[in-house]
Amino acid sequence: MSMLTLGCDKGSIDIGSKFKSRSERWFGSKKSLEKDNKDDQPRSDDLTRLRRNSIIVLRVRKGGQEMLLEYRALAFFIKYYNKWFVSIPNEFLWNENDKSKIAKGRVLARLVKKHGETYEEVQLETGGEWAPNHVFVSVPFDEI
Repeated sequence: MSMLTLGCDKGSIDIGSKFKSRSERWFGSKKSLEKDNKDDQPRSDDLTRLRRNSIIVLRVRKGGQEMLLEYRALAFFIKYYNKWFVSIPNEFLWNENDKSKIAKGRVLARLVKKHGETYEEVQLETGGEWAPNHVFVSVPFDEI
């Protein structure tokens, strides 16, 4: 019976504590940080939510002039271990007043034009009005 635990003194056998991966990197369980004072946190009702397919306004330079154009958010990206990955959460809380509380990430957006009450995507054409770097844009959350 004592032979079953032979060699278990390295690493961790409990999933709740640290463990070592095959690439010799230590990982730990994520600890939830809960604040006792909930008055400091803004209510989610007061904040705007940034979601997929929502319309955002970005500053774009074209021909030496700067314009405000409307874009549709296609996807969100989060940096994890110094690499960019598609974000699992589909929405982020957005606070216009305090930019420091906005999550760190990027958004991939496509240029749209408003026709009446609806938005239509701008077509990317060879020799057209808009270049590829204007039609598809990837910007950090800070620039929205």
